[in-house]
This record gives sequence, structure tokens and C-alpha cells, in this order.
Amino acid sequence: MKNRKYFLALTLSLLSFVLMFSCTKRSDKDEDEKTQTQENVNSNTEIANSENPNSETPQSENPAAEDSNGTAAGDDSKGGSSTSPKIDETVANSEAAKELALDKVHNATNVIASSVSSEGGKCGLDGFTGNFSYASINEEDYNNGLMAGAYLKVTGPKGTIGVVVTNIIGGEKGTLGLSQDDLNKIYDATEGGKVTWKVAALPTEEPVSFKYGEGSSEGYFKIQVRNHRYPIAKLEVKRNGKYIELPRQDYNYFVKEGGLGAGPYTIRLTDVFGHVIEETIPLETDPNKIVTGKNNFPN
Repeated sequence: MKNRKYFLALTLSLLSFVLMFSCTKRSDKDEDEKTQTQENVNSNTEIANSENPNSETPQSENPAAEDSNGTAAGDDSKGGSSTSPKIDETVANSEAAKELALDKVHNATNVIASSVSSEGGKCGLDGFTGNFSYASINEEDYNNGLMAGAYLKVTGPKGTIGVVVTNIIGGEKGTLGLSQDDLNKIYDATEGGKVTWKVAALPTEEPVSFKYGEGSSEGYFKIQVRNHRYPIAKLEVKRNGKYIELPRQDYNYFVKEGGLGAGPYTIRLTDVFGHVIEETIPLETDPNKIVTGKNNFPN
């Protein structure tokens, strides 16, 4: 009897130990599962944040609307564009581009003192304003108007001046006309010496501008470009979704017989080095008014 009581007590003690051990293991398992669940939640949150970085820090709905400086993307600044300039490779690799390269020096074999201004010249730049000196260039170098409005650095024994081409002058290739004052700044006739010129960027921060010719209307399109940093190689106008090139006249206008309708007109300009800019301008029938663009060729 005594043994049975001892056996029963031992059995109860073993059962209590087993139950206690089982509860402890269950508690540890629950804690592990809870920890794992929290780790999964944290992991999923990190993944969600990496896939959607705007979830906690709202950004602009259109991130392309601003650039790194906070300027609206594609927004044109005065005299230039925020985007990289387009290049017409055909023009950039042309003989004219090579001939007028900024580092190419041309000999002015015959420099003549003459009356030069922006008024009444072959280039038709009447009213062209700015703190500039002016020059006349021979017919061959003028190249059917390509050099109209071009900016040249002219260098002689006494120094260098900058001039805008506004007219042509008689004489062979290499002949250049300057005002007496400008000529005196670079050259002394009693001492002689070599005079050269080369194309340079027009020193302006203003955009290009346009002047419509006399008689311009919906049925007759005649336009001139002014204040361009480099010589204009071609002018095109978009029509029915395609650009058409307008012929240049040697008096510095681009003309489309039959006109281009009422406007506004999308115009594509290409300088002699292949830089391309676009402007959209209205029709202006008053030939005395200047239409200002938004862009200019890069320096």
C-alpha cells in the first residue's frame, strides 16, 4: 500500500514536469513566431518604400516639370534654351562651316576706309541697334547673303575690333571696308602691316529677332533674321507637319512666294556651324516692327 502511494506521487511529479516543459516550449515558439512576424512586417515595409520612394515624401506629380535648378524643364531662358542644342550634322560638316570656322583666319588683302553703318546697306539691317561697329565685305566673301549680319573680329598691327557686316563693297576677295575711325584703331597707313578677320560670336545675350519685309501677308512671306550669334545657313518653316526650306535672297531675306497662310509660324533656324533653334512667331504686316524670339545660338 505504501509502495502504491509512493508510485502515484512519483507519477504526478513526472506529469507536472512534462506539462511545465511543454508550456515553456510553447511560449518560446510563440515568441519566435511573434518576432518572425514583426521581422516580416519590417521587411515588407522596406520593400514597399524602396518600390515607392514617394510614399512618405511626396514629390511633384510630374518630376520632369523641373530640372535640378528648379527651372521648368524645356523652359526657354533669355537668349538661350535650357536643353542641349540640336545639331544639323550635314550643315556642321559643310564646306561653309569649315571656311568660316572660328579658328580660321582670313586675310583682308585690301582694307578701305568707307562710310559704313547699319542703314541703307545691302543686308537691309536698317534700325539694327546695339553698341557695334560695322563693316562692308566683298561680294565673293558675302556669299549670296550668308555673311549678312555676321560678327567679325578684325585684327591689325595696332589691335582688334569687332564689327557687324551690313553691306558689300567693290573689289576682289579679301577686300574689307571699315569706317575711318575703326580703321585707325587697328592700322596705320604710314606704317602698313597685315590685317586679318575671322568669324566670332555676336556679343549679345538677347534672343534672335525677325523683321518682315514690305508687302508680307498671308499670301506673301518675306522675313529677315537679326541678332543671330553666327551666320544663318538656312531658314525653314513647318507646313503640314513638315519643314520646308525657304530660298535666301542676296539682300538678306528669305522669301516664300504664295505665302504661308495666316500664321503663327514655326520657324527652324540653322547657323553655319549646324546649331538648330526653333521659334514660333505671328505674322506681322508692319515692316517697321521687330518680332522678338526666345532663343539664340549657343556661345
